Amino acid sequence: MNTIYKSPERTQAPVIEEKKADARKIKLWQNVLMWIAGSVLVNFVLEILQRRSLTDALVHTFTRGHIFIINTALILLSTVFMLIVKRKLFAFALPASLWILVGITNTILLSFRPLPISFSDFRLIGEATQIFDLYLKLWQIILIAVGLTALVAGLILLFIKGPKFECRDKTALCVFFAVLVLLGAYAVAVSIFDFFPRTSETPNEFYERNGFAYNFFKSAGRAGVYVPEGYSEDTVDALISEIEGSEANVPVIALDDMPNIIVIQLESFMDMSWMHGINMTEYPTPNFRKIKENGPSGYLFVPSYGGGTSNVEFEVLTGMNLDHFALGESPYYTLLKTNVLEDSAPFNMRRLGYSAHAIHNHNALFYERNNAYNNLGFDTFTPIEYMNGLSFNSLTWAKDDVITSEVMSALDSTDGRDFVFAVSVQGHGPYPDTVKPEEFENFITVTADNLTEQASAGLSFYASTLREMDKMVGELVNELENYGEECVLVVYGDHLPAVDFSVNYLSAPNAYTSEYAIWSNFGLEAEDKDLETYQLLSHTQSLLGYSQGVLTKLHQGYSVTEEYQEKLKLLEFSMTNGESTERADAIRYSSHPVKISEISIDSGDIVVRGENFTPYSKITVDGNILETVFESSDIIIADADSADEYGDISVSQLARDNITVLETIVME
Repeated sequence: MNTIYKSPERTQAPVIEEKKADARKIKLWQNVLMWIAGSVLVNFVLEILQRRSLTDALVHTFTRGHIFIINTALILLSTVFMLIVKRKLFAFALPASLWILVGITNTILLSFRPLPISFSDFRLIGEATQIFDLYLKLWQIILIAVGLTALVAGLILLFIKGPKFECRDKTALCVFFAVLVLLGAYAVAVSIFDFFPRTSETPNEFYERNGFAYNFFKSAGRAGVYVPEGYSEDTVDALISEIEGSEANVPVIALDDMPNIIVIQLESFMDMSWMHGINMTEYPTPNFRKIKENGPSGYLFVPSYGGGTSNVEFEVLTGMNLDHFALGESPYYTLLKTNVLEDSAPFNMRRLGYSAHAIHNHNALFYERNNAYNNLGFDTFTPIEYMNGLSFNSLTWAKDDVITSEVMSALDSTDGRDFVFAVSVQGHGPYPDTVKPEEFENFITVTADNLTEQASAGLSFYASTLREMDKMVGELVNELENYGEECVLVVYGDHLPAVDFSVNYLSAPNAYTSEYAIWSNFGLEAEDKDLETYQLLSHTQSLLGYSQGVLTKLHQGYSVTEEYQEKLKLLEFSMTNGESTERADAIRYSSHPVKISEISIDSGDIVVRGENFTPYSKITVDGNILETVFESSDIIIADADSADEYGDISVSQLARDNITVLETIVME
């Protein structure tokens, strides 16, 4: 019988391949365990950074385990590609580093303001870089720069020198795609549905209850109002018909009887008598107190504390409740980027025959107000780039004294009635820990037994700033008192300042409380009433005896009913998701526009004469912006040699970034 010889290599090959397959499976599941463990660790670090406490993070992890798992799933999704690439450590480290970087940024922000980070904050990076030195010391900026450089260098080094792993295993691919589909579906569901609706919590409390990763991810996802229960177009139509049916109960007033309406939103403005236990050498806001004591006033419950000015504006101007919107949303960046809100206060005032003007002594592009104000229906917008006579405090914020002249200029710009909405900036923080009393005409010293020297300096700076802002209010009242037309002035603070009130008891209901006061030059009388921010202008209309706008009628007639918020949410969803029948005309910059009356070449200079030039008015030749000298509001000059040749000469009004052209003015 013949014997068949078998090579040892051939007989051992199947065994070797089987062992290799087993090894790959073991390695795969090791990678999966490392991936899960790493994601759990990243999520736990994020919770520590959000709470700034290891103990609180541990309590959250073990008492709200399901929430911790939900948040970890989002970290897993962002790092899942490590399962199928050779550079697994790099594929995990890159997204994990970004998460940790956002968490650290959030911790830094929470030291300056009580609002956690949201995706909208990244739209402010350009503006933030211009004011870094106000919030951070030089050594802190250097430390951040070194840290970011080290992070980038470390990631590059890890990519180049890091270990490489085999990634040709079919089982690994199957696991990857299964996990990707599962976690991807979860992420889509999170972005669409509101699994954890807000109640009466503050944004910071909401982040801590539902986890940092979940809330930050939500802020980057769906914007606007979630679909209300029972929503349908027929339901909304029936509701609008019901609300409009109450119009017969609203007094009809002829236009000549309607006063000018001026609304002033004061940055970080408050009555410091709310702070118990402090001593002040002078009361900072006597003019505002006088208005409160002699006219309608009350608490104003605002959506922000320590920041979020544009969100307060949004509620005032639209009558919408931001509690119904996605957490962390900034509608000026999202909703108003493309949507025209035709039931806003400016549109409604224009339907009554008013001209609508917006004023802000800060950058036109900040919070994209130039676009938002246009889609809210304002006729004109006067930002800092169209103002003269400006002065600045030591923090480089424009002082509010310019607002008085800008308001009066807006009133004088038309023959009819005007709705003027002005937003101030002088009260903006941060408040320095050293202060120079000579900076202020009336310096107010603030002391308390439990205040450090640095905290006392910051509050003294803030109180002295309030005194100057309040002086502007008094000057505006004096101007309106003697104005030849009837006027109503509504004054309120947008939010409390970013101050640690834990060392001094705050007598207000909570930190999301401000105040409003209403004055008139014809003796408007009414009882005091506490309001939500989105009720302020509908209440003002009520005091004047008229009503314009669907949401205005809702606030006036339904605010005491049980269905009030449900009806409001239905209308908000409809108004922010349907197509607008109104189209906003292109907004005109300034109620006193820049004009060119004469262009000449004089002794080698291009001389442009006209009206209302500012330091941001730049002579332009064939689209090329020239270095321009601002002589006065009537004359600007550029070196003719800087132009290659003389072509079409115009004036470009630049934004404060000195790059963006707000408008181009030509001689008519």
